[in-house]
Amino acid sequence: MARATTRLAALPPNRCRDCPLRVLPNFVDLAPEAVAGLQDARVSVRHLGAGATLYAEGDASSEVSTLFDGWAFRYKTTEDGRRQILDFAVPGSFFGLAEDADGNWNHAVEALTPVSMCILSREKVSLLIRTDPAIAGFMAGIGRSEQAILYEHLCNIGQRSAVDAVAHLLLELRFRWCAHRPDPGDTIHLPLGQAHIADALGLSHVHANRVLMQLKRQGLISFSHQRLSIPDIAAASERYGYGPQYIVPRPLL
Repeated sequence: MARATTRLAALPPNRCRDCPLRVLPNFVDLAPEAVAGLQDARVSVRHLGAGATLYAEGDASSEVSTLFDGWAFRYKTTEDGRRQILDFAVPGSFFGLAEDADGNWNHAVEALTPVSMCILSREKVSLLIRTDPAIAGFMAGIGRSEQAILYEHLCNIGQRSAVDAVAHLLLELRFRWCAHRPDPGDTIHLPLGQAHIADALGLSHVHANRVLMQLKRQGLISFSHQRLSIPDIAAASERYGYGPQYIVPRPLL
């Protein structure tokens, strides 16, 4: 079976208008003037290895960024050291919307794989939002998209059974990743471990392992050794009540 690679490309292009992410169907078109404004706001490209901290909770929020390549995850840590994964980030994900009243990061972000990021000046992006209604609308669109995903994650934790919740998460991640691949095949490389699934859904690691084995026995979804196989997407979606309507095209900044 075909296996989609985790990496999209080695390096972001020098010009925002040449970004290969921009033409993907999960992003809406930006006017040339908006792209030019983002180009002016772009200050650097950053490359980090797997396991690196992209942003730490409590750090001063002096920049915003877009994930160009690789996988990452957002999380919060409780007072006793437990981790709650809030969301997983794929190419095109935007970092910088969530900050506390003091302007500091209210969550942390860690790389699951080697990542490349486009770094933008928060000051210049803020100026664009204040002076360009289109950019302001695009930022609102990103916020709505992230909110819709988080609502589904809350339902996973609060109301869905463990089996349905794990299936929902795996189907969502496949849908989001495969938006970057025209023909990913039945099996993709999903660079998560059982601990990530457990921490995203409020399960113990042992329980997450049992659920994954149960899904495999049911024959529609198999996830093991970072390989996710879903031969019949329609059947799996119907069985576990998954619908991707909440994941809609949004701007790429």
